[in-house]
Amino acid sequence: MKAGLTFTETLQGHLSFGEHDPQRGALRGTQEGNKIFCHLEVNVGDVERFYLPPQPDNALSGWVYSSALGKRLPVARGNLRFFVKDKSATTGVVTYQLRYCLLLFDELGHPLTVVGVKTIGGSHLGRLWKDATTVRIHLYKGDRFADVAGVSDAHIGHVQGLETLAAGVISVRPLAFLRQLTTLRAADPRSVVRFGGLFMKRLLGAYALGARADRGAR
Repeated sequence: MKAGLTFTETLQGHLSFGEHDPQRGALRGTQEGNKIFCHLEVNVGDVERFYLPPQPDNALSGWVYSSALGKRLPVARGNLRFFVKDKSATTGVVTYQLRYCLLLFDELGHPLTVVGVKTIGGSHLGRLWKDATTVRIHLYKGDRFADVAGVSDAHIGHVQGLETLAAGVISVRPLAFLRQLTTLRAADPRSVVRFGGLFMKRLLGAYALGARADRGAR
C-alpha cells in the first residue's frame, strides 16, 4: 500500500497582466496593487517516490484569488511535481524545480492555466529559504494543462500557441510556513517523518551539488 500524506500551502504576492517576466510582473503588480493569493492542498500520493524520476503527479486542490480576476477561483485541476531536474542551455547549471500547474475558470467560465516554479539549487546554501518559498508564476490563456504540466523552463517556450496573460511572484511568508507545518496529515504518522526527512535530504543535496560545482570552477 502506498504511503500518502497531505498538507496545505498558502502563498501570496503580486502579478501584472501584459507582463511575461515574473520579476517585472511582481514589481508592476505591487505598484498597481494587484495582489494574488493561493491556498493549495497538496496530496502526496506516494511518499517514497515523490522526488524520484519519473516525476509522479501529486494532486493539488484549493483556490486562487487575484484582485484583477475579481473573485476567488476554485482549482478545477492541479498537480505538483517535486524536484524536476532542469539544466540551463546557456550556463549548463543543473537545478531542480518544484512545478505547480493549475487549471482555473474565470467568472465567465473561460479557462486559465497557471504554471508556478520554485527553482532549487544551483547556488549557495544561503539562498535556500528564499528559493524554497518563492514561486515564479505565469498565467496562460485557455486550458493548456495537458500541454504544460511537468514541462521544464528550458522547454516551455517550445509549446505551440502558448499565450501569456500575466506574470508575477508569490511566496510563503514565515508565519504561513509555520502554519503549513501544522497541516501535515497522514494515516501513518511515520509517513510525515519520512516525507520531512526525504524532502530535506533532497533539498540540501541540491545546494551541495552547487557548492561542489563552484569549487570545481576555481
